[in-house]
Amino acid sequence: TIINKRNFTWNLGFNIATNDNRIVTLLGEDNNGDGIEDDLIASNLFIGRSLGTIYGYEIDGIWQVDDDIPTGFSPGNYRLVDQNGDGMITPEDDRVFLGRTEPAYLFGIQNTMNYKNFTFRFFINSIQGGRDRYMGANHTTGISGTTGTAQNSNWFNFYDYWSPNNPDARYSIPWQPAQIAPPRYFSRSFVRLQDISLAYQVNQSFVQKFGIQNLKLFVSGKNLLTLTDWDGWDPESGQGIGRLDAFPVMKAYTFGIDMSF
Repeated sequence: TIINKRNFTWNLGFNIATNDNRIVTLLGEDNNGDGIEDDLIASNLFIGRSLGTIYGYEIDGIWQVDDDIPTGFSPGNYRLVDQNGDGMITPEDDRVFLGRTEPAYLFGIQNTMNYKNFTFRFFINSIQGGRDRYMGANHTTGISGTTGTAQNSNWFNFYDYWSPNNPDARYSIPWQPAQIAPPRYFSRSFVRLQDISLAYQVNQSFVQKFGIQNLKLFVSGKNLLTLTDWDGWDPESGQGIGRLDAFPVMKAYTFGIDMSF
């Protein structure tokens, strides 16, 4: 309770949570004879790491028109980091741990304020990833082999795709295939105004004159505002710009009367 006056009260509820997990053992096999239990790379399971570990190619920008581009790649494709410096990109030598899909922490804040007959409530929901957690793949597969613009490939043009006129883009060219075309991972962290409501309790002494025991008027909203750097429908569900079957989080507005006789 933050404020408790005769005509005004303000109550606040806050919760915060985090969770961590580690794989301790898998099949117990040591097929390469190095004395260490083998990971299950094809299943994305690694001993000593979490179930949500992201293992893949590190992306270092996008190949440009004037670059010395290796065979199998074109201007607009993601530039992959050659981790061992052998001049080749291979899954055995050049994949690394990029982060995790699990959140670093999540929190919620519930505020309830009462002023005379008015009650105002709002709930803020947030999931945060910190430096390298709560990551999600966000990219478009495009239509390989087609040419032209994002519009005539049936993609919206308000996303930051690469083109010769847009060399500092966030996303690679969507219709030019590459020898290795990994997804790019971005933070899904967000803060959302999830619920908000305002209610007015009509004085009983007034409504009882009309045979009404209780009368309350209210207006409420759900999912009215989300603050995030994630592109696409919804950071919480991980629906990004490459999902053709995705739907946005629905906003809802409610006006109502609560009456009893």
